[in-house]
Amino acid sequence: PERPLFFHFGNNRALRRGHWKLVSCTGGAWELYDVAKDRFEQHNLAAENPADCQALQRRLAGMLRYQRNFLKQHRGL
Repeated sequence: PERPLFFHFGNNRALRRGHWKLVSCTGGAWELYDVAKDRFEQHNLAAENPADCQALQRRLAGMLRYQRNFLKQHRGL
């Protein structure tokens, strides 16, 4: 199974899973791209695919929670 890739730095967040890429820059609105068809990310599909956008947001939030908890537990190792 393919693994998602995520990024979080300051207010910039992104998740790549399959052909979808979910992005929020500087804490702005979520953007959703089908990078298999739109590799230059020119066509935001968030409004056309709200269920996918929300599912990816939940997935990213869960991954960030896991990372935060992991780092709290393993600081100082």
